[in-house]
Amino acid sequence: MSHFIQTLQTPYDYSQFDIGIVFTTYHKPIVDKLLHAAIETLKAHKVQSIQSMNVSGSYELVHACNFWFKENPKLMGIITLGCVIKGETRHDDYINQAIANGLLNISSLYQKPISFGVLTTLNEAQAWDRAGGSKGNKGQEAAIALLDSLTLSQKIKAL
Repeated sequence: MSHFIQTLQTPYDYSQFDIGIVFTTYHKPIVDKLLHAAIETLKAHKVQSIQSMNVSGSYELVHACNFWFKENPKLMGIITLGCVIKGETRHDDYINQAIANGLLNISSLYQKPISFGVLTTLNEAQAWDRAGGSKGNKGQEAAIALLDSLTLSQKIKAL
């Protein structure tokens, strides 16, 4: 886990929240660092129900989130974790845009937050910097973003 714990905008009781994490097995060592930080962050904020599933690559995150929300209405939000590193072609541009648009559409369809913890870097060194290195840990940040979104959702429902 990162050397610091990022704090939430507003503290809240997350103990009864059902949170999902969908992570990729592509670039596994990097994604494992993101996953560990996300889980530790959720536990530090007393989330009791953390479920996870893996998919082969970042493109498959969209289908997994859609299916999971459809099959599990108690799931309150999902953290997505993956890593797309630019190669010799522009495939990363197409994949990253498709993932972002797909997750946004699913979040809107189910009215539930999905946090985007997919690294989109130019090289492997940048990915490691964002997986617990000099740039922090984006797994931790994705967990905080989801908890902040859930806090906002709860406040809006209470209006």
